[in-house]
Amino acid sequence: MPEQETTAQKAVMFDPAQPIEVRLNTAAGIKSMSVRFPKNDEWIERAKKRRIVTTQLGRGRSVTQVADSDEIDLGFFHQLAVDKSDIEIDGTEATRIIEMLGAATAIDIAESGNMFVITLLVVGGRKTIHNLTIPSTPDIDRFRRAYVRQLELPANKRELRVNLDAAAQLYKNLSEGTEGYVGGSTIPITHQAAALLAAIEKLESLLEVEPEENF
Repeated sequence: MPEQETTAQKAVMFDPAQPIEVRLNTAAGIKSMSVRFPKNDEWIERAKKRRIVTTQLGRGRSVTQVADSDEIDLGFFHQLAVDKSDIEIDGTEATRIIEMLGAATAIDIAESGNMFVITLLVVGGRKTIHNLTIPSTPDIDRFRRAYVRQLELPANKRELRVNLDAAAQLYKNLSEGTEGYVGGSTIPITHQAAALLAAIEKLESLLEVEPEENF
């Protein structure tokens, strides 16, 4: 039987079931509030609603915006707030909080046999480790087609939507275990996507043909 985590071990592990204290520097001063970490289906639903629209301005210039971002993220934040009384934030502040919760940065990627060992830095400064089988080229091609949906619009506009569920499906097929999560935790889908994208980027960098040196 696996050993139970000690209190000290849990203190340095990521536990998506525990409320998270966040602080924001706003025009009204420092605000502190407690939020719960989003469930995976909530992250998926938010991503489906977010329309990333890029407008080509000509001469190589473009502008990218998320349509209705303030409204989407303010509603999402209020779903997550533990204490719903006396909360006054705007859409931009809500987006900052949500991006803080979903942050997952690959700080180390090591190759181990037929796997990548990916270390992520996540909310709260905690580190988690993801062991992923190296994906095949067909795996990556199928993932890319499903992960980002692109639609060409009139007036030189292009709309993108991200399908996090595509990342979750491939991550499930490739995962060989994780570390840094409290036992029994569901791995956040934002962490799954970050680890998977880091693995693909690493693989493609290894496959790049280096230019020959001129002597």
